[in-house]
Formats: sequence, structure tokens, C-alpha cells
Amino acid sequence: MKELRNSDCLEITLLCFIISAQMEKHANRVHTLTEERETLSHGCEKENKQFRHEVKVLQPKQEVQIKEVEEMLYQEGLSEIALSSPSEQIAYLLVERSTLLQKLEARGPKPESQRCMTSKFLKEHPQENFEQNHQPLRREQEKHQEHVQQSKKNVRESHNEDLEKDKPSQNCLERNAEQVAERLRMAQEEIRRLTDELQGKEKEQSKLDSALKKAQLEIEHLKENLIKLKENDSVDLQKAKERNQRLDEEILALRNRVRSLDSEKKVLGEVVERLKGKIHESQENKQLGNHSPGKTVGAEQREQILKMSQEKIDIFESKLSEERERRKQSTSDLNTVQKALKVDSEELQKSRSELICLYNEIQSLPRAAEYRDNYLITYDLLQRENSELETKVLKLSQEFEQLNHFTVERKTAATNLITGENICKDLVSKEPILEVEIQSPKGEEKELCPELGESKQKEIPEESVEEGTLPKERQEEKDSQQNQDMKGGEQQLTLKPEETVRLREELNCVNRSFLPSQSSGDSSDDCGTQYLSSGEKQKYQQQEDIQQLRQNLHRLQILCSSAEKELRYERGKNLDLKQHNSLLQEESIKIKIELKQAQQKLLDGTKMCSSLTAEWKHGQQKIRELELEVLKQDQSIKSQDNLKEKLAQEKSKVADAEEKILDLQQKLEHAHKVCLTDTCISGKKQLEERIKEALENEAKTKQLYQEEQQKRKLLDQNVNELQKQVRILQDKGNQLEITSSQQQSRIQQQEAQLQKYLENKKEKSDEHLKSNGDLSEKLSKLQQEKEALCTEYAQLLKQMDAHMRDFNEKHHHHKVKLGRVKNLLLQEVELREKRIEHLENEVRILQHQVEKEKAFQDKIIAQNDILLLEKRNLLEKLTEKEELIKSNKGVTSSVQNKVLLLDKENKHLQETSLWLKHQVGFLESIIRSIQIRREEETKISNIPEFEVFYKILPLPNSSFSGTGLVESDGSLQGIEENKSEEAMPNPKSSKSLSCSQNSKAGYVNVPFLKETHCIVEEDQKSEL
Repeated sequence: MKELRNSDCLEITLLCFIISAQMEKHANRVHTLTEERETLSHGCEKENKQFRHEVKVLQPKQEVQIKEVEEMLYQEGLSEIALSSPSEQIAYLLVERSTLLQKLEARGPKPESQRCMTSKFLKEHPQENFEQNHQPLRREQEKHQEHVQQSKKNVRESHNEDLEKDKPSQNCLERNAEQVAERLRMAQEEIRRLTDELQGKEKEQSKLDSALKKAQLEIEHLKENLIKLKENDSVDLQKAKERNQRLDEEILALRNRVRSLDSEKKVLGEVVERLKGKIHESQENKQLGNHSPGKTVGAEQREQILKMSQEKIDIFESKLSEERERRKQSTSDLNTVQKALKVDSEELQKSRSELICLYNEIQSLPRAAEYRDNYLITYDLLQRENSELETKVLKLSQEFEQLNHFTVERKTAATNLITGENICKDLVSKEPILEVEIQSPKGEEKELCPELGESKQKEIPEESVEEGTLPKERQEEKDSQQNQDMKGGEQQLTLKPEETVRLREELNCVNRSFLPSQSSGDSSDDCGTQYLSSGEKQKYQQQEDIQQLRQNLHRLQILCSSAEKELRYERGKNLDLKQHNSLLQEESIKIKIELKQAQQKLLDGTKMCSSLTAEWKHGQQKIRELELEVLKQDQSIKSQDNLKEKLAQEKSKVADAEEKILDLQQKLEHAHKVCLTDTCISGKKQLEERIKEALENEAKTKQLYQEEQQKRKLLDQNVNELQKQVRILQDKGNQLEITSSQQQSRIQQQEAQLQKYLENKKEKSDEHLKSNGDLSEKLSKLQQEKEALCTEYAQLLKQMDAHMRDFNEKHHHHKVKLGRVKNLLLQEVELREKRIEHLENEVRILQHQVEKEKAFQDKIIAQNDILLLEKRNLLEKLTEKEELIKSNKGVTSSVQNKVLLLDKENKHLQETSLWLKHQVGFLESIIRSIQIRREEETKISNIPEFEVFYKILPLPNSSFSGTGLVESDGSLQGIEENKSEEAMPNPKSSKSLSCSQNSKAGYVNVPFLKETHCIVEEDQKSEL
């Protein structure tokens, strides 16, 4: 059974080690995964911060751009469009662009009708100034158109290239964003699973906490029980000491009694010798005739002997009563000690069962695989100690049986004493009969006559023979009774053969001593009959009385010798019992030492439990920290999701804005052909500012990226340092454990030395007590302890059988549970390995994406460098154009006045340029209309002038649409000369009219423009 238990314990320890190693591996993997997730979350947070920063940078730019557009529209008088959406503003610009393109396409070579317009214009302005201003303006327009076309081509090419390059990058970014979102979802799910697992572990840990608390309470109960046992042991020791003192006193009293009996024996022997001497003297006196004094002396001596015997019998009875009372007290003490030992054995059994329960609970505890070896070793030691204790209990039970035999022998000795008392009582009852018999022959002697002397002389030898035969028969009967009593005592006491042989020899010697005395008495009677006469009967009767007294004395001597032998036998037994007591004391000391060792082991177990509780609390703190980190990660993930949603929305808005911007760019490219250089300069400045901001953003992002890399390096260094510190702490913990074990060994050695010292002191005190007679007390204690140990041994065997059954059942259940736990662990390990592989694949994908992003950043940097070079070229060209524009503006006086105003205000430059654009378009449209109308005059001569004049009237209220311009051409033919004269004095009025017309031009939709264009074509066809 022990081998099976040891093999099962070894299997359990191996399984625990394997499970602990697997759990440690799993914990390390989870730690690495959490670190990777933290790095990913930090990266996502940094990207989100970058995007937020970019959005914050773009928002004020967009607001500034919107405000600029609104200000431009307000300055031009388009307040209604300024309040509208950007899409409506773009539509308005498209309409104007289409109108301008139509006008430019309709422009052709100068016809003769242009001269009228020139004459009109000459009336407004002097001719010389007009020619001087018109020629450089044409040149500038031609140059500007060439530059615009070139720039347009370059912009289109660059824009197309950018779009082609941006499309895959945008697609990649969208894919990356989707992948990141999916990964975040997976991470959230895993975090939720981990939180569930953590909650389950917390529940398990709470259960373990309750179990540990129960174990601590049980340990406290055990400590209290041990303290109570110590107190009980001290009380029992005091009682035992008191009992030993009592037994010593009793032994001393017995010794004194034995000495008194010896002295009495000597006195009786002297008395017997005196009686013999007196008998010889009386015989001599009888022969001489001195009868009367001998009779008186013999009667007095008989009376004295009877009195002495009665006193001795009384003394023996009192001693026997005292011994009976003492024996009753010893039996009661034995019963009390047996009960106390039973209680101690029950408490020991409870402590053992509690230790077994604690061992099983400690085996079921997680994170205690390191300490299970120590517990297993201690458990094996306890099992060995239990086996040794069982052997000791068997020895004690054997000794207890021997003590039971000794008690039976004592009882038999008591019965022998009782028989001796009965014999003494019989003798006391026979005393008056003997006195009567002694007095009856005295009367008969006086009445008898001398005549009957001869007949009496014949009858005397017969009577003497009969009387000799009668005491012989009585003696034989008494001897047979004594032999039967001795045999019964031998059977009950189970004495040794040597002692029985000695007793038999002594009995034979006594019988032999009686026979020669009787023979000597017979011979003396025969010689007395030869010498005595018939009148000397009294002498023979006296001799018979003396023989009876001798017989009684012999009987008393036999009883005294038997009592002496019993006392010697009891002394030998006492010596044996003292030896047994010494051995049992040594064993009790050993048992106490073992109990102290068990207490120390329990204290060590409590310390281990306290260390386990401390480790468990530390683990709880770590788990709480992990929970906080998980909550932080959840919050960061939620914020990331919100930011991603915002980014997606902003991306969608940016994509819409980009599409609109592209449309605007395409539309503005066409408008750049007509617009002046000021608009180009402002747009280019804005582009330069945007590019500068983009470069600054890129530099900032690079700096942030570098800072994050540095932070990551610092974090790695910190992690390494923490790992080193953890290793150092582990080494210190191992050293502390070694030192604690050394200290424990030293303490154990010191305790062993103290125990040896105490044992020496105890041995000395025991020797002193032995000298005083403490061995008898120890005998009684040992008997009680033996009885208690026998009962405890039986109970222990029963409890061991029950515990073995429970242990086997628990072991079977434990094996089943371990199998289940193994299967669960294998399943969890497989699932987590799959998760880890999935996460590793995701990490690889992320690394690949990071490499792609790096390559994309490199491409962007190269493109930015190319764009910078292009910017420089464009800036040089713009500077050249600005110089040309400044020189051209210095030519015209009207333009100079406007330039001065623009220099003062710095905001009305664009308004003046737009106003000039409208004037140039208006003039060109007038010239075209004049040419068309002159051609029509040649062909058509039937239209009256009033109809033409009627067509001219709606011009001031109409907008600058295609139909109004076509209708205005006919009106100009008939009223050229009249308006030329009116236009000279008030040139400012024409400006005001044009400005009012421009301000009244409202928003026109694209389908309305198409209808107007169709109407104009139909009118032209009808006129043709």
C-alpha cells in the first residue's frame, strides 16, 4: 500500500509540474500577445493623433478659403451667391466660364464694323493713348495665353499623374483601414474573451480564498488544540508525579511492614526456642516430680502466645484493608488516565485528519506546484512517523498485556492473603476448644484412681498413636489445601517454573520438619510410657498440647514464609515494572519530541500557507493591473473606433471636396485662358502655401514618428531593466529560502540540543526519584497509558482503515478531475495556439503593410521634391509675369489709378481685375456684334430702324447673357453717333452702368444657358 501511495504521489507531483510548466508557457504567450496588442494600440493611437492634427490643420485652411471666396463675392456684389453652398458657387462659375468661352470662340478677324466701335472708343479716350495702350495689351494677352496654355498642359499632366498615383495609394489605405478595423474587432473579441477568462479565474481565486481561510481557521483550531494538549500534559505530569510520590510512600510502608514481619519472625523463633527449652526443663522436672510449677508456666506461656497471635492477626487485617483501599484508588486513577489518553488519541486523530485535508486542499490549489515537493516530503515523513508510532503502540499493547498479567498475579496474592486470614480465624476459633480440652484432663486426673494406672498405661500408647495419627491427618489435609491453593495461585499468576519449584521444595521441607517432630514426640511418648506410671496422664496431655502449639507455630511459619516469598516475588515484579517504566518514559519523551516536531511542521505549513496567501494577493494585484490595462485598451479602442468613424466621414467629405476641387480645377483651367495674371498669382500663392503646410505637416509627422521610435526604444529598455530586476528579486528570494532553511536546520539542532539537555536533567531527576521510590507511581501510569494506548490503537486502526478508504476514493476522484483538467487544458492550449498563429499572421501582414507605407512615403517624398522644383520654376515665371504686368500697368493711367488704390487697400486688387475682365469681354462682344450687324445690313435691307431701336431698349434690365449681347449689336448701328457725343462728357456714367449690369447679373442655371444658346442660334438663322 505504501508503495502504491508513493507511486501515486509521484505521479501527482509530475502531473502538477507539467501543468504548471504549461500554465507558465501559456502565461508568457499571453504576456507577449498583450505586449504586441499594446504596441499596435499605441501605433493606432499615434496614427489617430496624426490624422486629427491633419484635420485640425485642414479645417482652418478650408475656413480661410471659404471666407476668401465669400469676400470676393461680396466685393463683386454677389452677396446672394456668397451665402449659397460651394456647389452652387461652382455652378455659377461654370456658367460664366461657358459664356466666356463662347465669346472667345465667336471672336474672329476685325471687320469694318470694328471701326465704328473704335471711333466710339476714340471719342471716349484720346486716340493716341488708345493705340499706345491697346498694342501692349494685345501683346500681353497673347503672351499670357501662351503661358496659360503651357501651364494648363503641365497642370493637367501633373494632375493626371497624381490621380493615377493616388488611386492605388488610396485603395491601399482604404484596404489597410478595413484590415485595421477588422483586427481591432478581433482584438476586442479576444479582449472580451480574456476578460471572461479573468472573471472565471477570479471566481476560482475567490473559491481558493475561501478554502485558504478555512485552512487557516483549521490551523488555528489545531494550534489551540495543541496548546490545550500541552496544558493537559502538564496537568497529567503533575498528577503522575503526585501518584508516584504516593506509590513511593506505599512502597516504604510495605518495606517497613516487611521489616516488622521479619522482626516478629525472629521474636517468634526466640519464643519457640524458649518453649523448647522450657519443655525440656518440664520433662526433666516431671521426671524429678516437680509437676505443679511446670503446669502453671506452660499455661501462662500458652496464653501469652495466643495473645500475641491475636494481635498479629489484627495487624494483618488492618494492613489488608488499607491495601484494598489503595488498590481501589489506583484502579480509579488508571481509569481516569485511560480516559485522558483516549481524549488525546482522538485529538491526535483529528489533527491527522485535518492535516490530510490540508494536504489535499494544498494539492488542489493552483500556483502551488513549487511547494508541493516540500509537502510531499513532509507527508512521507509523517507517514513514516505514523508507522513508527504504530510499532510503538504495538509494543505498548504487549507491555500492557503483561501488566494485566501482573495485576492478575497481584489479585491472586490478595486471595492467598485472604486464605491466610481465614486460617488465622480458624485458629482463633479453635483456641477456646483447646482450652476446654486442656481443662478437662485436669479434672479427670483428680478423679481417676491409681487402680486404673495399668489400664491407662496400656491405653496411653494407643491414644498417643491415635492422637499422633489425628494431627497427622489434619496436617495432611491442611497441607493438601495449601498445595491446592498454591497450585491455583500458580495457575492464576502464571509464575515462572523456577519459583514454583522453589515453593514446592519449601513445602516438602516443612512437611519433613513436621514428621521428625512427630516421630520425636512418639519416641518421647514411648519412653515416657516406659518410665511413667499410670498416674502421670497429665504429663502426656501437656505434651500433646505442646505438640499442637508446635503445629500451629509451624503453620504460622509456613504462612510467614509464603508471605515473604510473595513479597520477594512482588519486589522482583516491581523491579521489572520499574524497568518497563523507565523504557516507557523514554518512549514518552520520544513521543513528545515527535509531537514537537509535528508542531514545528505545522508551523512551517502555516508559514507556507501565509506565503501562498501573500503570493495570491500579489497575483490579485497583477490581475487588477491587467484589468485596468484591459479597460484602458478598451477605452483606447473605442476612441480609435470613434476616430476612425470620424476619419471615414472626413475622408468621404475630403473625397467629395477633392472631386469638387478637381471639377473646379478643370473648369478653372479653361477660365485661366481668359483671366488675368493676378488670379494666377493668387492661386499659385495659395498652392504654395498649401504645399508649404503639407511639407510642414510631413516634417511634423516625421518628427513624431522618430519620437515614437525613441519612446519605443526607451520602453524596450525599461522592459529589459524590469526583467533584470525580476531576475534579481527571484535570486534574492531563492537566497532567502536557502538562508531560511539553514536557519530552520540550526533551530532544529538547537532544539535537539535543548531536548538532550532537558533529557539529561530529567534523567538526573528520575534517578533521584528512583532513589526515593518513584518507580511504583510510574508503574501505575504506565498501566493506565497502556490501556489507553490499546484502545487508541484499536481506534487508530479503525480510523486508518476509514481514512484509507476515503483517501482511495478521493484519489480516484482526483485522478478523474485531473483527466478532465488535462483535456480542458489541451483544448485551451490548442485554441490559444490557433489564436497565436492567427495573430502572428496578422502581425506579418501589418509588417508588410508598414513596409508598403514606408515605400509610399518615400515615393511621396520624391514627388514632393519634384513639385518643389516645379514650384521654383513657376515662381520664377510668376515673378517675370508680375514684372511685365507692373510695366504694363504703368502705361495706362486708368490702370495706374486702380493699382494705387489696390496698393493702399491690398484687398481690392482682385475686384479691379475682374472688372477689367468684364469690360474687355463687353468690348469684344460689342465689336463682334458690330461686325455681324454690318454684314447683315448688306444682306438684309427690309428691317426698319424702329424695330432695331425697339430691340435695343431692353438692354439695361437684361443680364450679360448670350441673347442680350446678340440683340444689342443691332441697336448699336443706328445710335453710334448719338451715343458717341453723349459718352464724351460722362465716361463715369458708362462705368456705373456696366457695374450695375454686372451687379444685376444673377444666378443662371446650366439648362437655362443651353436654352438661351439655342435661341441665339435660331435668331441668327432667321436673320440669315
